[in-house]
Amino acid sequence: MLEGIAENASTMMAYAEDTKIKILHQIHYPHSLGFLWEKLSQYLSFTEYDAYKVMGMAAYGDASQVRDRLSALAQISESDFLLNPDILRFRLPDYEPLESLLGKARNPDEAIYSNHYHIAAALQEYTEEVILSLVQHLYQLYPSDNLCLAGEVALNCVCNWYIKEKGPYTNISILSAPHDGGTAIGAALYLYHNLFGKPALGRSQLNPYTGPSYSDEQIAVAIHEANLVPHPCHDPVLVATELVAEGKTVGWFQNRMELGLISCLIEQP
Repeated sequence: MLEGIAENASTMMAYAEDTKIKILHQIHYPHSLGFLWEKLSQYLSFTEYDAYKVMGMAAYGDASQVRDRLSALAQISESDFLLNPDILRFRLPDYEPLESLLGKARNPDEAIYSNHYHIAAALQEYTEEVILSLVQHLYQLYPSDNLCLAGEVALNCVCNWYIKEKGPYTNISILSAPHDGGTAIGAALYLYHNLFGKPALGRSQLNPYTGPSYSDEQIAVAIHEANLVPHPCHDPVLVATELVAEGKTVGWFQNRMELGLISCLIEQP
């Protein structure tokens, strides 16, 4: 689990056997990857909820330009990571120590310059190396072919791919709502197994397709009520591909709605 903060822990390593979970190691506040992303997102003049924008910026930066300076506020140890709260000053609108280290914080109406991209790239690189170090340590504590990632940091798709390629695990599972929105599912499963003693659920019972679905007739009614004209097509994949190639935005509705922040184009069985 990789979070901003839970009750006190920001990171938790555990193993699951049948329906039981045993905690092996925890990292506590103020050492929090989630809060690190929140703070640097705000430093770059986004909100604390805009980490995805910083992830996108990372692809355009050069981490080596900022790596040494970032190491003053974030380090990696053998089984943990350490953040400097005197520089980061979490949950306070104070960027003076960060500005002394990384330069002046970006203003909302300011253009995004190369240094901003470099900071984002260094943050992404640090996150990848931290999580790789953590999962390697977890593997030493409890060897397994299977890894399950949860928490808002598990929404970092580039980092997840890095762990898949560099880490020791054969299978990696990330449910569709690893962020706070999935907490209700975890709470329900905990009670289901630990209070009522029910057996483990199969993977098909934990799929993200938990929302409503609508028939073609209902969809047609909604289109007409919006004063639009439907155009049936025999090859929607081809049509959607051509529209995207033309620079148009495509919304895809199929089967039941998904739980999670990102809707995926997936053929539901």
